[in-house]
Amino acid sequence: MIAYKFRRLSDCHSDTDRIMDIIEQKRLYCADWNDLNDPSEGHYLCAGGSTPDQIKKLLAEKTKYRICSLCKGFDSPLMWAHYAGGFKGITIELEIPESCTTKVRYQQKLLCIDTSSLENDKAVMLAARKVLSTKFRFWKYEQEVRILHDKEYFPFGQPIRRLIFGCKVDESLSKPLIAS
Repeated sequence: MIAYKFRRLSDCHSDTDRIMDIIEQKRLYCADWNDLNDPSEGHYLCAGGSTPDQIKKLLAEKTKYRICSLCKGFDSPLMWAHYAGGFKGITIELEIPESCTTKVRYQQKLLCIDTSSLENDKAVMLAARKVLSTKFRFWKYEQEVRILHDKEYFPFGQPIRRLIFGCKVDESLSKPLIAS
């Protein structure tokens, strides 16, 4: 599937270094779910007769995953404004195997999980993945797909399809990326 990684681009070396890492190493950084910008990320409501042990199992399973957020499109002004430094950044077009991605589900209310029904490891794993791929509906503009991965970096291996620069990008910052 074609997916897009939005990044800000500034004279701060870490911004450029992160973009160059994606391009040169062909890998994507996967963050801990607690470090994402949505304060309700990874949270859910417990339903049924949940026990502390069942809740601990689900939390332990969630902490096995790291998240790389990608977008299904590149033409959302909100994405450019929020994740590409106010149109001064870049989006990187990538081809990611669909089997490696999880489509984000958007809903009106916080996800409710009946942890008492998590009878085996597979059920716990599926519940953790569901929690980590469900967001409130007001985030829907992101058209997000996620890579849920157990390591800090996800190697995508394919060449970068293209770099798309924001309409306000500083030309002096874009030249080194174009040259690479």
